[in-house]
Amino acid sequence: MKKKKTQVAAQLKAQPAKPNPFEIKKAKTKFETVGRRIKGAVKNVIKAKQEAVNKRKKTLLVEYKQLRKANTFIDRRFGESDANATEDDKAIARLRAQRIKQAKKQLGGKKAKFILGDEENG
Repeated sequence: MKKKKTQVAAQLKAQPAKPNPFEIKKAKTKFETVGRRIKGAVKNVIKAKQEAVNKRKKTLLVEYKQLRKANTFIDRRFGESDANATEDDKAIARLRAQRIKQAKKQLGGKKAKFILGDEENG
């Protein structure tokens, strides 16, 4: 009798578990055709959600962790990219850029492009 119970238990374990009917989504068709298979007729919603989460973890999570990270520091100051320039040349280049920036602020930024100057003959 014990052998029979263990055999039945083993057979039950070997059988695939029946899916939860609330996890499966079926597509309704207007008419049935024998032998016709419809793509996406039966969907396992829970499985699809889990696969989507795993896919996001593999791609988006990795990209998010790498966001705003760099292995090098880029010096964007004026004159620093030129290795042959002296410290005085670099300082002059920075001063020139600063003066240009101040002049743009005083003249009105983008509007300064269209100022033609004093028109005396006109």
